[in-house]
Amino acid sequence: WKKLGADVKISSSDITTQQGCEELINQAKKLGPVCSIFNLAGVLRDGIFDNLDEQMFNESMAPKALSTKYLDKVSRTL
Repeated sequence: WKKLGADVKISSSDITTQQGCEELINQAKKLGPVCSIFNLAGVLRDGIFDNLDEQMFNESMAPKALSTKYLDKVSRTL
């Protein structure tokens, strides 16, 4: 990606928490204006829905559902 001119940064913020989303947004704002947010997070859990226990369900949904909720809330203050 560098050869194509992209400047890729990796964040280890836990975006399943509001604090983690605030950290991520603040890191991004230091790089430039934040105009859009794409939540591409996900956890792969192979299996039939009926076989998921509560913990497995929460692990697979948190990066998408919780982070989207918190990214929306935090980004509204930009």
